[in-house]
Amino acid sequence: MPYPVKPSSWRLLFAQDGWPQWTSWPALLGPLRESFEALGPDPAPADTKAWQPQLAAALLQLDLPAWRISQLLSDHNDWLYRRAIRDSLDEMLEQGWGEPPRAFCVLCRDPAAGTRACWDRIRTMP
Repeated sequence: MPYPVKPSSWRLLFAQDGWPQWTSWPALLGPLRESFEALGPDPAPADTKAWQPQLAAALLQLDLPAWRISQLLSDHNDWLYRRAIRDSLDEMLEQGWGEPPRAFCVLCRDPAAGTRACWDRIRTMP
């Protein structure tokens, strides 16, 4: 029987809603830490999209294979979608529109990885 496949810990880099806490990363991840440091603790989404080439360069310095770097860039794009949706929902609340009238799910289409849900928190009305 084959060994169970363990997901890569690299996939956790953009799994949270917030920006990764890069300040405590070890020196071994220096190139990646430096690329995050250039953006600061809470960068604007547009800045992080423009930063993707620096992210890819840092991951290359860490000798990650191209397929893993592509995966992480897709994860970062999903993070950007989640952030945009969360910010939009927050703005709707601030403007008095309330919650969306129906539950929803956003699907992201990535030609390399297929379709996947990039927003897994479906909001529902009480």
